Amino acid sequence: MKCKQCSKIIPDGFTDCPWCGATYSPLPTSRAQALPPPPPPTPVRPQAPAGLNVVLAWISSVLSVSLVAFAAYAATLKRFGTVTLENSGFTIGGFVGPYLISAIIVFAFFWIRKSKPDYSSKLLGVACGASLFAILSLIGSMSSPAGIDSRATGTVANPLRRSMHPVARSVPASKWDPAIRSFFADLHAFDEQYLLEVGEFDNSSLPVYTPESFRDAATIQQILSQLRARMAVAEKFNSIEPLLSKMPNHVTSIEASDEEKRAFLEHFDASTRKDLGARKVVTDIERDWLTASIGVYEFTLSKQAGYVLRDGNLIFKSNAIAGEFNHKAQNAQRLRAQFYRAYHAGQNQLATVMAQYGLQASDFEPSPRR
Repeated sequence: MKCKQCSKIIPDGFTDCPWCGATYSPLPTSRAQALPPPPPPTPVRPQAPAGLNVVLAWISSVLSVSLVAFAAYAATLKRFGTVTLENSGFTIGGFVGPYLISAIIVFAFFWIRKSKPDYSSKLLGVACGASLFAILSLIGSMSSPAGIDSRATGTVANPLRRSMHPVARSVPASKWDPAIRSFFADLHAFDEQYLLEVGEFDNSSLPVYTPESFRDAATIQQILSQLRARMAVAEKFNSIEPLLSKMPNHVTSIEASDEEKRAFLEHFDASTRKDLGARKVVTDIERDWLTASIGVYEFTLSKQAGYVLRDGNLIFKSNAIAGEFNHKAQNAQRLRAQFYRAYHAGQNQLATVMAQYGLQASDFEPSPRR
């Protein structure tokens, strides 16, 4: 390009004339196409820190454990009236169940979506699901009527009977055998009379603990009369002291000095009390059982307006009354079952002691008539 000022050639790369210093403006750009403006930056969505998710998951888990445990406890309390070792399985099931069901739902959800979330997301989902089930359980427990069905007051079939035991004498025969045999004959007759009176009571009495036994005040009063009569039978046969007091008469005819008789009586008295110690346990449990049973019916008698008998079930108007009734009824039935077990254990102990002297219960049974 030539300089318009000095007409000399301007070398390439120069915008001004190097010879005379004339300046030149760049070519007009009116026909140059403008470049499109750059696109705006895409906003980046902020993500929660990973540590925050973990903290939230663990906080939810702690709250969930507390809520589910309370719901399981409340459900057990409503059903049984109290939480004991015997019904702890129901409580454990009420605690584990919500978590198990929630875990199945959460893992199935992520499996269907074919996603692999971190453990905190899974933990949070399980905790929230278990909490939801616990809340639903609490709502159902509060809204459902308090009732006791026949299964909660069912009877336990444990009849009193003598236990058989093989004879295997371990105490050598002696001159005291007639007195010992007389004592066990008295004890056998004592126990037979007890069984006779208890059997008459059971055959003529209304069944206890059934919903029908709580039907009305007259029925409850009849049950109370029966239980008090049964208590009188228990008190009548609660001690073998009268039988031990007869032992001096049994040794009178035995040829022995007074010193020998005294020594024998002291030894026999001490050993018999020890060997038959289970009888004291049996009578104590029997008294506790009957006292608890009387308490059940006295309680329902005082709460006649608080429940109704409907379709074979006791329906209580208050959860508090239902819980207290359940507690009392189940305690009475537990003691009754414990009494029957203790009675049979005592009978086995008696058979073992008698076997030491070569005796068994059948030795004192009347001979069959020909």
